[in-house]
Amino acid sequence: MLIRKIIQKKIGQTLIEILLVAGFLVMVVAAAYILSSQAIKSGSLVRQKEEATVLASDALEKITNIRDTNLKNGDDFAKDFPSPSGTSKVEYKDPAHPEEGFKLESAPSEVITLGSDSFRREIDINVDLTTRIIKVKVTVRYGKSYADQVILAKYLTDWKKQP
Repeated sequence: MLIRKIIQKKIGQTLIEILLVAGFLVMVVAAAYILSSQAIKSGSLVRQKEEATVLASDALEKITNIRDTNLKNGDDFAKDFPSPSGTSKVEYKDPAHPEEGFKLESAPSEVITLGSDSFRREIDINVDLTTRIIKVKVTVRYGKSYADQVILAKYLTDWKKQP
């Protein structure tokens, strides 16, 4: 009698219930995967943009070094800047002796590779009689189809010039 009651009770799950639970679990796992992959991609993009900002800031600091060195030596503050407006890149005056400072050389752009990332840096100097505005543009490529830019600008003035 007891065995008959147990057999007649509905113990276990039906096939439809099992399929519904399995489908729900698949949706939860897929959503977690999509969220985590987007977070990883977003973190990578932020890191690359941060590196581009550092490259742009580095170029501005080197150009400020050129101006300060010229003023310290009694030269015109823009002596080493290209005369007509144009794009340039920052180089060491002598790569064997980096302590001697930097120079600007006319160039359309320079490609900088950091690890697996590739950046293109352009330095644009607009000539003015009293000031020079320097814009550094760093372009970051994310794959083949998407690019982003970081642009930093700075006015260089002759801080020794009397008003």
